[in-house]
Amino acid sequence: MEFPPDDARSVACATSDLILVIDRAGRVAASFGPALEVIGSPAEGLIGNRAIGLVHPDDRGHVIDYVAKHLERPELAQKLDRFRVQASDGTWRHLVARAVNRIHDPRIRGVVLTLADETDLQAAMAALTASEGHYRSILAGLDAAVLVMDRDGAVVSCNPAAESLFGQPRPAMVGDRPFEARVVDEDGRDLPPERFPTRVAAQTGKASRAVLIGIEREGQRRWLSVDTVPLSVPAEGRPLVAASFSDITELREQSDAAARSARRFRRLTARTGTALLVCEADGTLCYANDSAIDLFGPGLAELDGVCFDDLVLAEDLASFNAAFDAAVHRPERHHAVEFRGGRHRPDGSIPHFEGRFTNLLSDPDVGGVVINVEDVTERRRMAETLAHQALHDPLTNLPNRSLFMDRLEHSLRRLQRGRAPVAVLFADVDHFKAINDSLGHSTGDRVLRSLAGRLRALLRPGDTVARFGGDEFVLLCEDTTAEAALVIARRITGLAEPISRAVSPSGDLKVTLSVGVAVASDPDITPGALLANADAAMYRAKEEGRSRAAVYDTSMQFAAQGRMETETSLRRALTDQELRLVYQPVVRLDDRRVVGAEALLRWENPRRGLLHPGDFMAVAEETGLIVPIGQWVMGEACRQAAAWTSAGHPTPQISVNISGRQLSDPGFIDQVRREIDESGIDSSSLSLEVTENVIMADPDGSATVLAGLKDLGVLISLDDFGTGYTSLGYLRRFPVDVLKVDQTFVGGLGHDAEDSSIVSAILGLAGSLGLATVAEGVETGEQADVLTAMGCTHAQGFQFGHPASAEDLTTQMSA
Repeated sequence: MEFPPDDARSVACATSDLILVIDRAGRVAASFGPALEVIGSPAEGLIGNRAIGLVHPDDRGHVIDYVAKHLERPELAQKLDRFRVQASDGTWRHLVARAVNRIHDPRIRGVVLTLADETDLQAAMAALTASEGHYRSILAGLDAAVLVMDRDGAVVSCNPAAESLFGQPRPAMVGDRPFEARVVDEDGRDLPPERFPTRVAAQTGKASRAVLIGIEREGQRRWLSVDTVPLSVPAEGRPLVAASFSDITELREQSDAAARSARRFRRLTARTGTALLVCEADGTLCYANDSAIDLFGPGLAELDGVCFDDLVLAEDLASFNAAFDAAVHRPERHHAVEFRGGRHRPDGSIPHFEGRFTNLLSDPDVGGVVINVEDVTERRRMAETLAHQALHDPLTNLPNRSLFMDRLEHSLRRLQRGRAPVAVLFADVDHFKAINDSLGHSTGDRVLRSLAGRLRALLRPGDTVARFGGDEFVLLCEDTTAEAALVIARRITGLAEPISRAVSPSGDLKVTLSVGVAVASDPDITPGALLANADAAMYRAKEEGRSRAAVYDTSMQFAAQGRMETETSLRRALTDQELRLVYQPVVRLDDRRVVGAEALLRWENPRRGLLHPGDFMAVAEETGLIVPIGQWVMGEACRQAAAWTSAGHPTPQISVNISGRQLSDPGFIDQVRREIDESGIDSSSLSLEVTENVIMADPDGSATVLAGLKDLGVLISLDDFGTGYTSLGYLRRFPVDVLKVDQTFVGGLGHDAEDSSIVSAILGLAGSLGLATVAEGVETGEQADVLTAMGCTHAQGFQFGHPASAEDLTTQMSA
């Protein structure tokens, strides 16, 4: 066998690999290289030996096959084989072999094996594999996506979370640059590659955190949070960066939605008329809208350092804080408080607010106590005005009946605790109705306002004067004896002259006053009883000639009791059917036939006998009982007219008197309509009689009501014409059908020229206006003849029949 020349041997020995030549028998024919370092024995010791004995028993089979294949088949390509051999120290060395068949080369005649020792490399690889496995297991368990990247952005390694986040398998990502797609920063601007966090970290060697970037994936922008850390890997020999990515798209969208919601909330609340404050649980103000700033001042816009002390008047701060604390600790309830603002308005007034608290501390979008603040200054002022109006008379601005009775009750309670006597003075304007009727309501109002002002000036501090209604005024004087009260009463009657001069400088009007005095010394007396005593004393003053004062004594009680008994009995009379109607016939003067009747009221009192209206009508007017009584009279008269028609008699014209209270009743027109419909009579057969004084008490209102009655088809009669104050202008304005000439003027016909002239003038006026006429109180044939000659069309009076029952009048109509 020929061996290589010396220079070739030298080259072979210079390599770190061991070269063996194996002959066909499997023995070492030659060896070159550091055999001692590789297998622990010199190269010369291998010549002629079967080297297979050094191979690890587990590897001998495939090593023999490896050499045999290359001996038998020289055409085989070079292929690496790995096996273990035992060194002289007993350790196993890892060798990698490359075989080349040179069996037909006459210089070699064997298989050339090149053996390289990889023991240290295998150990390093095993350690690296173990370390990498540990590293990969850690990365695989992370929720965050982790990429190991080089300075150019190419992926070196990644974990499963990164595969899921970027939508690519690991092999496809390694070596790739996943951020070549469009990347933007947190402001939405394009991010140049050199500003990408991994490149910055690789170049600077410094960690970077919390940088927001956006990438496009499947047409949707995903927002990621990236933390980058430079890595030092000596084996790599290049700078690497570990980048941890978290998908914060949903969080970003929630944040954007919250920001939009906050902006929308601020825009909406800024433009609402309601002031809104939001405070933390400790009272720290964290939000105020524009309306709140307008209410509390521009200093509220800063919020810093603002507290409730700056917003609430010191006197109201305790109640405000209590309501706020209640809202914090009892969020399930509603809490509200009224308070005054801590800042005066330009006009010097203090605003009044109402705060309503809503606990939204647990609401993550609010996280505070919301205070809705409403400016209630005007509402409070209006409430105070309404309360004042409810307790005060609008004409005189004096306390009204309700307020007076309340103060009187308190005064009598103090009397029970041993205080001095309490005096009540009841003042009334004499003949006030005549003032209204003759001079008009405007004059009457001036009288009342003038009297109110003078009474107010007359009283001591702490005393009360009230308008009780109409022309009645009541005074409450505490710690006042009967003698002192009488002095005050006389001073009141002395006000008559200055009032008269003030209202009517010409002297056409003379006002007088009657005053009743009652003093409470009995602690058990009631407010109503004391007031009734003063009222009884006032009536006594009127009975004694008016324009004077009277002090209550027990004798007056009987008169007052009489009025009260009349009122009580009259109420009972309605339900016990004690009221009756009688009818006085109305005749046509040209043939003296009965063509109508006036319904007149009578009361069959079980104790007092038959009573005429003069015995009880004043009480009915005062108490308002005239309204239900008048309703009963209207219904009864209509039913009687229907009964006469059903019996075959010509229906007479039924006249019914109506009072001022009925005329002012809002439901009066409907009541008349209902009675006509229910009775079935022709509306033209009903005549409603109203006096001049009644319609002149309120000409405008009377004209409206009379027009409504006229629309029903009933006739309107003006009763007692000539005794009141009806101008021709007013007479033309009212829808009157009949003028009734008062019996005052009829009684003098035939012998009193003045009465004849008056009656003639009335009849002439009626004729010119196209009105029918009825003369009242005709008692003689001579009067009837004179009236006929004057052109009067109808008459009633004792000459033609006394008031009689319906049955008696039926007989008279049949005659």
